[in-house]
Amino acid sequence: MIGVSASPPLRVIFVVSTSKQDLTLFHTKGLTLHLVYRLIPILYGVGRSRQGEILTQVAQLVDAGQVHPLLDTKVFNFSEVAQAHQRAESGQALGKVVLQRGA
Repeated sequence: MIGVSASPPLRVIFVVSTSKQDLTLFHTKGLTLHLVYRLIPILYGVGRSRQGEILTQVAQLVDAGQVHPLLDTKVFNFSEVAQAHQRAESGQALGKVVLQRGA
């Protein structure tokens, strides 16, 4: 999940609660991890307007080039979807597994 070159003040933010990660590098490098369960406002109707503000801020950061997705180096085409799924579940992928037309 985190490359060996990661060092403070790097912050890693997950918005998916179903991922399973080895947090060893977080401990050894003193990194910060934030977990956000984005469905709480939708499920319980609490803080929806604040969530909209947060998403607007995130969109502005993306537009400014300040948010960079962590993508696995291996790119799969659509005919390789089974292999892509296997890589994602194996724990070998560093970041998101990408499916691309004509990769």
